[in-house]
Amino acid sequence: MFSRAASESYADVARRARADVVVDDDCESIGGAAQMTASGVPPETIHCVVVPEFGGLAHLPADLAELLAV
Repeated sequence: MFSRAASESYADVARRARADVVVDDDCESIGGAAQMTASGVPPETIHCVVVPEFGGLAHLPADLAELLAV
């Protein structure tokens, strides 16, 4: 289990967790891309799937290989 310290961004946590994939919402109501975890991680190290804010996750594949293709 990972959590964010006051001095960390969510991107810092994703890197520390060595995440393969991060599913992030588009943060439209709080400033958009600048607020997204995806904006703080290099795409060649962590695959980020961005969904519309409040869009839910039910449409995403459960299989990691399929999620990496999204």
